[in-house]
Amino acid sequence: MERIPSYKEIFQIALPIMLGGISETISAIVDTAFMGKLGTLAIDGMGMANIFLLVIIMIGWSFSRSIQILVSQNFGAENYANIGSIVQHSIAVLFPIGILLFGVLYWSNSYFLSFIISNHSIHHIASEVCTIRSYGMPIVMLTLALSGFFTGLGKTKILLFSQGAAAISNIILNYVLVFGKLGMPAMGYQGSATATVISEGIALIVLLGYLAYQSEFIVRYELIIRRKLSLHLVREIMRLAAPMVVLHAFSLGSWVYFFSLIEKMGEKELAISMVLKQLFSAITIPGFCLASTANTIVGQLVGSRKIDHIMPSIWKVVKLNYAILLSLALLTYIFRYPIVSLFTTDLAVINEISMPLIALLLAYLVIPASNVLFNSISALGSTKIPLYIETINLLFYLLYMFVFIHILKSSLFIAWLAEIEYWIFLLIFCCLYFYKMDWKKNIIYLDE
Repeated sequence: MERIPSYKEIFQIALPIMLGGISETISAIVDTAFMGKLGTLAIDGMGMANIFLLVIIMIGWSFSRSIQILVSQNFGAENYANIGSIVQHSIAVLFPIGILLFGVLYWSNSYFLSFIISNHSIHHIASEVCTIRSYGMPIVMLTLALSGFFTGLGKTKILLFSQGAAAISNIILNYVLVFGKLGMPAMGYQGSATATVISEGIALIVLLGYLAYQSEFIVRYELIIRRKLSLHLVREIMRLAAPMVVLHAFSLGSWVYFFSLIEKMGEKELAISMVLKQLFSAITIPGFCLASTANTIVGQLVGSRKIDHIMPSIWKVVKLNYAILLSLALLTYIFRYPIVSLFTTDLAVINEISMPLIALLLAYLVIPASNVLFNSISALGSTKIPLYIETINLLFYLLYMFVFIHILKSSLFIAWLAEIEYWIFLLIFCCLYFYKMDWKKNIIYLDE
């Protein structure tokens, strides 16, 4: 990256990730719709399992981000041989983690879920879903390693095909396995979990097939040259990933705490919140994809030593993010009833979702800026600083939830205002870092 990227170049990197994310969200919407046919308990059980699994999967996602940072900086510095070594060592780290997570999820998920779910029926469904999903953990870890490689290079089109194939197969398999079509037994929520595991395997196969077909990647970045295990590189990957693992554990742990409080409000409130969670995920996809794009761009600018281009590039991404997210938020509110009807047929949920939805959508006044700025900090080579920022921010977030939801027993509208509180404070802390601290002195050059 030798100059400030144009909006077109930013969009070219982000668009395939967005489309892939949209395909995943469509799959999630279909999953929720299928569970809606089985009843509120199935929606709640599957939803709580997915929140818990998201915390687990974020361990791999944190490593994927560290791979992206290392690859982007080395790509910007044109140290192509280093990239193959980074990928090999990342797989050597992530695959055993995937095996470990399989064991933890398979044998111990019920114990961990008991801390966040009080309803026995919901707990039983969530536990069975986690047991089935545990088989996909090694597959997911390998997929995330390769995703970090492609995203760091800015070659994101393959992610669209990989995630798209996974989403399409997941939808088809859900239809077949949940309801028992084409001669298969009706497996209900167990069928949905099984469909997800199979689709995760398909996503990995697509990425591996692309690498085999595009042999120039293998040659240029020396992906299959045998190397001795470098403890220095393993430590570097761990150094970058460890703070992000802790960061996302804190962040998603607070999200789990939020939903555990909502679950105590009642099944209807939890069902409404599960729909809001899906809407949040769907609307925010472009935002997180642009934040990831900013991460790649900043990393490549650091690698090519074009430090003065970093802030103008970040603000270009922020402006594009605002244009997209505010439009989506507005459209979601205007068409809220038909959109919510995609997730559930429960009239009580549909009729009472408007006010909590407003509380959620208010957060999009600040999410575009805070998300991009926060993700850009880690691309500067120090992942400890985002951890410090997030830790302080989460203290305010948890305090809000404890006071307004746990102590005051406030309405669902007040509960969901926690989102705008979280993103406002995150934006404040990020602006303080970039404009009140000498952030250029904290850059760590990972290609040296």
